[in-house]
Amino acid sequence: ESSTSVKIDKNNPTLSIATSKTTKSITVVATAEAYSGITKYEFSNNGGSTWVNGGTNKTYTFNGLKNNTAYNIRARVTSGASRQTATNNTSVTTNNIAVPTYKEAQAAGKSTVTITYPSGCGSTYTCTYTKSGGTAVSVNSTTATVTFTAAGSVTGKVSDGTNTVSSSYTPTIKYGVSPGTVRGGSITLSKTLATHSDTVTFTTTPSSGFTYQGATVVCNNSTSQTLNSSTKSFKVTNTGCSQATVYPTWKKNDLVIFELEKTPTKYTWNANKFDGGSMTINYSTDRYYMYFSQGAYAARGQTSITTAIDVTDYGALRLSTYSTKGSFIFLGLISSRNDWVHNAGYKTDVWTNVNGSSVSVNINDAKGNYYIAMQAIRTDGSATEVIVNGVYLDGKTYSYTNRG
Repeated sequence: ESSTSVKIDKNNPTLSIATSKTTKSITVVATAEAYSGITKYEFSNNGGSTWVNGGTNKTYTFNGLKNNTAYNIRARVTSGASRQTATNNTSVTTNNIAVPTYKEAQAAGKSTVTITYPSGCGSTYTCTYTKSGGTAVSVNSTTATVTFTAAGSVTGKVSDGTNTVSSSYTPTIKYGVSPGTVRGGSITLSKTLATHSDTVTFTTTPSSGFTYQGATVVCNNSTSQTLNSSTKSFKVTNTGCSQATVYPTWKKNDLVIFELEKTPTKYTWNANKFDGGSMTINYSTDRYYMYFSQGAYAARGQTSITTAIDVTDYGALRLSTYSTKGSFIFLGLISSRNDWVHNAGYKTDVWTNVNGSSVSVNINDAKGNYYIAMQAIRTDGSATEVIVNGVYLDGKTYSYTNRG
């Protein structure tokens, strides 16, 4: 006669679990013991609402899960004596897929967007980007660069085969702003990059003796706008502009060499050159007199300022007369006080017996230091008197079209 021994458990099996996870799976490893042995392993990812029979395999992987999602994991074992043990819920959250992030670098008329992806593109993950609704571009590294020269957007995607995450970015295209160089002063802008809805302000710094007259904003698409002297801000509303340059307009202040009822000694005049007779200069309370006595027919007399003036930034030499008697006069610039005005390159004349006349000499091309002089020529054989109301230097204007 033979006999068979039966193993009988006095207690339920012991059971513990360990878990590991990815973005789309959770793996459970059960550790169980029973005197009669373990005949079945079961696993649940919903807290025991449903079970998966793992047979005698103590390891089970739940696949196809959602990323960044919590699951209640349980395990249950059955011994050879039909005793069971189940674990309590263990909450496990699947890994998250990092959403693509963006960093923008701006330049005039251009935006460069760098997309950063999680590590694993091209192996663990499938990574792409789409620019402005175009064709998807594959990415096999942690970054990708997309350049924009016009309005648009970019969408980055990451997929692990089960889950897909995405994010989008809209860059800001700005135009460049820079100050233009114009003789007579400088400007400082509030911005070097601006959108077409931004207001750009500026401050003006005139050089000595110059006055701000306005500005011209010139775009690289050949459009422009003119600002008056009271306006020191602007917007570029034409989206075709990717670079704007602001050219200020400066005017050299007019210079009074002599003027009626003004201090006549601001610039000292002397009778420095004459022939055929003597010459005198006299200031009264309201007139400037240049007089020379009878000597010979067509005798000449000349007076000039004693200190040379830099005329580079002046466009005209202007004289206003009260009267000329028995003569005509030359007005002009001379390089040396020993020169006669009528031999100078920059001169004009006022004919005899003209009262209340105003004449000017174009000196746009003159640069450097000159003396201002008046030369009278007697034409009727009598004493000659020239009465002058004022002598002026008219300042040049420097602008976008005449930058100096």
